Amino acid sequence: MEAFRGLEAGTYDVEVESNGAGYVSSVTWGGKDLLRESLVLSEGLDPQPIQVIMRDDGASLSGSVQIGNGAQFAQVLMIDEDGGGIPPRPLYVSSSGSFQIQGVAPGRYDILAFDRLAGVPCRACNVKPGPADESDPRFDSHKRMNCKVLLTSLLIVATLPALSQQRAQSSVRKFNVSGRVVNALTGEVLRDAAVRLVPTTDRGRAINADAGSDGSFEFRGLEPGKYSLVAQARNFPQQAFEEHENFNTGIVVGPDKISTGIVFRLRPEASISGRILDEHNEPVRDSQVMLFQRSTDTGKRLVERRSQTMSDEQGEYSFHHLRPGMYYVVVAAQPWYRRYLQVNMRRRGPSAPAAELDPALDTSYAITYYPGTSDAENAGALIVHPGDRLSADFDLTPVPSLHVTLLNTGNEVGRPVQPNLRARVFGDSSVFVQPTMSWQQNEMEMSGIAPGDYSLNLRQRDSRENRTSGQDISLRGDTELDASAAATVEQLHGHIKYDGANTPSNAFVQFRDVNARGGMGARPDEHGEFKLQLPHAGRYVVSLANAPGYSIRTISTTGARVSGRSLDLTGTEPVELTIEASEGVAQIEGTVMNGDKPASGTMVVLAPQEIADNAPLFRRDQTATARSR
Repeated sequence: MEAFRGLEAGTYDVEVESNGAGYVSSVTWGGKDLLRESLVLSEGLDPQPIQVIMRDDGASLSGSVQIGNGAQFAQVLMIDEDGGGIPPRPLYVSSSGSFQIQGVAPGRYDILAFDRLAGVPCRACNVKPGPADESDPRFDSHKRMNCKVLLTSLLIVATLPALSQQRAQSSVRKFNVSGRVVNALTGEVLRDAAVRLVPTTDRGRAINADAGSDGSFEFRGLEPGKYSLVAQARNFPQQAFEEHENFNTGIVVGPDKISTGIVFRLRPEASISGRILDEHNEPVRDSQVMLFQRSTDTGKRLVERRSQTMSDEQGEYSFHHLRPGMYYVVVAAQPWYRRYLQVNMRRRGPSAPAAELDPALDTSYAITYYPGTSDAENAGALIVHPGDRLSADFDLTPVPSLHVTLLNTGNEVGRPVQPNLRARVFGDSSVFVQPTMSWQQNEMEMSGIAPGDYSLNLRQRDSRENRTSGQDISLRGDTELDASAAATVEQLHGHIKYDGANTPSNAFVQFRDVNARGGMGARPDEHGEFKLQLPHAGRYVVSLANAPGYSIRTISTTGARVSGRSLDLTGTEPVELTIEASEGVAQIEGTVMNGDKPASGTMVVLAPQEIADNAPLFRRDQTATARSR
């Protein structure tokens, strides 16, 4: 802010130069327009700030001048007809006769051109008119820069498309969004909260503002439309206006819509923390701690992993920045002494058993759900409200580890198949298990495994390529498994075709297991080709991500059955998949009414006619604010 001190009483003209950063939109002081009025100062006058508003959305002007055989001595002048806006200015004319100016304020202008080598200077414009016009009285105007004569000896060719567009835009009424940010629990104002307004049709044009000391915020000069309002503050995670799950209430701006006086209630962050101890009340460090949340995002009640961390040296863990919801905490760990066990991994002969492990050390920890159960059905939910600080402690007790023997591994001694064992948590293959392994010809043994439900995938390479076989197993005691009997999952080869002008460069084809046992995806190459080894047979929902403006139109396949967007995979034969994606996604708009008034914050669901096999076609939205005047 600039300050002018020591001014005497009197009348002053105020001029503001833009320095090429835009144009001056207005200069006001105490209700006076200083672009058209003088500033009058008197003794004892209470000083008020001069408010200058700059804009960077000015129009551009270009054209050319022709003077006989050249334009080396042309002069072009641009004059505001009503005397306001930008001051009169000469425009630079190149040797070819072209001229250009940018950052022109909205208004009506005269463009004058002169031959600077002809005649005498005009006293008003300080330019030289042609001989034929020296006596023209209009060049002797008493008003500064008020000449409106085009010399007949000159031809000017100028285009003003951008200026015309600016005039049209300036006639569109602008609107404001304003309100206050408060603590949703206490109603206390949140100072210095960061607020962002995002047009829903162009999220790259976000506007940022900081709330004042009274929690107030304001966005001015907005075009009609729908906006997302987002805010965050210290100890208040980023959240949208009236947000719940992944939906929020938008702000509608336009004629007869009230978009001011908004009360943005920010919910304080919550947390869950705890400590993990062993049977001797000692901390269990490096435990894998997983946070799951019950969700209905896909239209189906699921328990999905939200976060993961490791316990520290004191066995402590914490999850911060949590939103309201229903959470579950799960711990996967192993006794500290198993990390240091040195097991003899030498090959065993028919009469040479493997080195025996002390039964007291041959233990493991089962997957443990809070408050201390190994059964997912008995897991205790933690209901998190805004601002909660919840505690979830664990006491782990070791159990005798199980031994799993794989028969008919089909490989020579020392080069066994590669097993991948994952514990299933809430039905999903979430936790990688690293068992102790020993092997001999055509046989492998895995130990250090706790009772529970697992997915076992076996990968081996034949003469052509890697092959994967897998099965789900429930382990309650020592067991033998025939590796050759495991179902082999054949590789899937796919091709996606785009029916549109622009091909997405970062598209991703997703395959989600309908039984919530995980999923996979693949990124097509520049030819639209992709390969994928799905973890097991079953039904998968196919969807397309990272392809704005595109949606799947049809799916066809050989080696599997397709129904809508669902793929039934047996895994017994190779699958060739063809996806056709269309550009030009349709948009449906409407208004939910409660009686004769629009109802904001209402959930609207768009469901496909064939529901069972078309989960990706479901769409949900939440109605925006639509308060009328």
